[in-house]
Amino acid sequence: CLGGYTPGRGDLDILIVCKQSMSRQARIDFADALLLLHNAPCPIELSVLTEEGLAHTSPICTFHFSSMWAPRYAAHDDSNPLLDADFPDDDIPAYFRVARENGICLYGEEAASLLPAVSDETFYASITDGIADYSFDAYDSFASNILTLPRILSFACTRKVLTKLQGAHWAADLYPQYADLLARAEKEYLTGEEQSFSFAELETYRNFMIALI
Repeated sequence: CLGGYTPGRGDLDILIVCKQSMSRQARIDFADALLLLHNAPCPIELSVLTEEGLAHTSPICTFHFSSMWAPRYAAHDDSNPLLDADFPDDDIPAYFRVARENGICLYGEEAASLLPAVSDETFYASITDGIADYSFDAYDSFASNILTLPRILSFACTRKVLTKLQGAHWAADLYPQYADLLARAEKEYLTGEEQSFSFAELETYRNFMIALI
């Protein structure tokens, strides 16, 4: 929706709003259906929210599916906590903002009229949640995680929502000492070709970006 989708690397983010919470069996059946579509050809990240849950500061999800949770759904893991109850998700306001401004409505009411408006302050709080513990190794998305920091910083400075690559180019121009590191991360992100990074340069970069954010 932002014009930065990368075939073979990017995922498909979907928001669904329904009138009531899903039952455990409905969650299991929906997950089984999504497993047939996941990674065919791209990963799917999908959250289902209730109309009532939209109004909460931390919106209430009744279902969530992503690459991180797909193995537990595939294994029919009865201990999967996402099967038994609705839950708050502090990341969702960031998706509301992007969906309202750039999303594509596949069915039903347009996002701009259905989803609550998200202020700059709320969006910033959502994308910086847990930033102090930020790890490049999270979710098995090393290069993507390197590029996410300048995307967050670019919003903090400009109040504009950019793609990962747009944010990386913005940061490379502003902080040329990290241009080479960002170029290597972009190459790995786009091609899957593993690049070389030292622990020291990554820590310096991480600490610099987080301090500015």
